[in-house]
Amino acid sequence: MQSHNNKLFIASMLLSIAIALSMLESYIMSFFPMFAFYRIGLSNLCLLLGIFLINKRLLMLVFLGKIFIPNLLLGTLFNPIFIMGSSGTSLALFSMITVFSFKRSSFFLISVSGALAHNLGQCIILFFFMPYMLSLKLYGFMMLNGLISGSIIAYISFELLKRMNIEYYFNY
Repeated sequence: MQSHNNKLFIASMLLSIAIALSMLESYIMSFFPMFAFYRIGLSNLCLLLGIFLINKRLLMLVFLGKIFIPNLLLGTLFNPIFIMGSSGTSLALFSMITVFSFKRSSFFLISVSGALAHNLGQCIILFFFMPYMLSLKLYGFMMLNGLISGSIIAYISFELLKRMNIEYYFNY
């Protein structure tokens, strides 16, 4: 029972940190309106850590909380930005869990696949809101952003788990 309580505690901490990082990132980007669409996705760090630290059921709760609570607090629930973000995060989580299911996948591969899938999900939704050529032009920039931000998130999560001395493989 204590193992379940520990995982529940970790899940609640990951959700709290994801909400705080999402709010912080939105606040910081409000000072740069020309780059409002560019975000590193710091709250995805919590999903990546959750893949290694908690079970899938708790990870889904963190995922749902990460999507709904910050948008509810920011007043952006169910607007086009929410739809883009939630579709991207859904594809990212699916991609990261799929890559993680391969034995001994690296942080880099899991994180970058999630970041690229996140941007692909956003581009699919963006296609419905923008002209075709403009969304294709943004696609290349978004994939480059995904590669860079996925690498940054992978490095941070690897260092965090290493410093916490946590055995992180095969927690499912």
